[in-house]
Amino acid sequence: MINSAKIMDMYSSSFSDLRNNFIGQDITWAKKLREKAFEQFCKDGIPNQNVEEWNVFPYRDLRDNFFSASSNPVDQQSINKLNSKDINCSIRMIFFNGKMVKLDIDKPIEGLQINSLKYFMDNSPDLLEGKIPDASFYSERRLSNVVDSRPQGMVALNAAFYQDGVVILIDKNTVVPGHIEIVHIGDAKTISMSPVRSVIFLSENSKCEVIERIFPTCKNTHLHLSNHVTDIQLSSQSSLTYLRLVDGNTSDIHINNIHASLKNDAKLYCPSLILSCGQSRIECRVNLIGENSQAQIDGLTIGHNKSTSESLTRVMHGNINSSSNQTFRTILNDESRASFLGKIRVEAGADGTNADMSSKSLLLSENARANAKPELEILADDVKCSHGVTVGNFDPEQMFYLCSRGISQPEAKKLLINAFSKVVIENLPISLSKISEEFFGFDNFII
Repeated sequence: MINSAKIMDMYSSSFSDLRNNFIGQDITWAKKLREKAFEQFCKDGIPNQNVEEWNVFPYRDLRDNFFSASSNPVDQQSINKLNSKDINCSIRMIFFNGKMVKLDIDKPIEGLQINSLKYFMDNSPDLLEGKIPDASFYSERRLSNVVDSRPQGMVALNAAFYQDGVVILIDKNTVVPGHIEIVHIGDAKTISMSPVRSVIFLSENSKCEVIERIFPTCKNTHLHLSNHVTDIQLSSQSSLTYLRLVDGNTSDIHINNIHASLKNDAKLYCPSLILSCGQSRIECRVNLIGENSQAQIDGLTIGHNKSTSESLTRVMHGNINSSSNQTFRTILNDESRASFLGKIRVEAGADGTNADMSSKSLLLSENARANAKPELEILADDVKCSHGVTVGNFDPEQMFYLCSRGISQPEAKKLLINAFSKVVIENLPISLSKISEEFFGFDNFII
């Protein structure tokens, strides 16, 4: 057992107290998944630095505190402060401390079923059976064929205590107009957590764009853990864009996991934009199990103060002619820390694989630090795989050139920051790029 006996006993007591009130507790398959997840969590605990995928930052706040499932009442004032939904947003879901409080739909969309996880568990649980995998399903299989579930400790905690989430089910040949926005807000009047479990399933030849936006907790006098897991299944010839916007303050701990499985000719585009003042860890694990499946995973992180930010990717190529591209950019100020851990695994027989990984970090302060660990595991012969990593500060020649043209040093830095991050922003669809630019607000970036 990794964590202290006292803290683990508190989680056990909490699980026992809440057991009869969990959603889906009267559904056999859902109850079994939850019970098994809690057994896994009790065995593995919250990962520490002895776990390879978690060995960069200590995450003491996670390990040394008990996070109770949030039960704070909804703060309507915080909801009212949200801006009106974007003109291109056809559906907006608002969550407060991990529970859906509002579903705003312009008009019903034929071929789309969308609501909270609680709603589906209460009304149509059969539609979800088989679409929520076991908590250890995406545990990594080592070259030795040993499966290590310890890195999935936070997923197991989520699967044991989730209270709600998002369910998006799209029928065959359905194109959802505009985009779907998922908004998470909340407060932290006690040390608490908001575990959110979501399911997205696209049938054959369907298409959808989703934005998940996580705002800083308000009235936060205590630590708050937002622990999100999204399970994505893309059928043949389907296409999904899933944009994550994560904003945090010094008392927030954001753990956000995406698990995706792609069949023949399916396409996933998963960019993540992070503004970090506290602690964040963004994971994306993708299994390309279909022929000609494609995944593009991008990330742009800006770190302030003494923040810690971590991005982890695991892409498994399991069939012929699949492709993946990973592009990550990190900008660090003050005493912020960041790390990138990326792996590409090409299974035996997955010939024709084309995979590329790039991670670059820009340090704006002498006290900022960045770590990067790219990995390739190639078990097939006919493949094209590459990776590249750089860490550094402003190029003095570029600064000299801009300043010699009459541009002030602060403006020159802003130009270089924009150019550095552009490789991620320019990949976004036009309808989403405006939202991302407003989210970051480069003009207000403190240098």
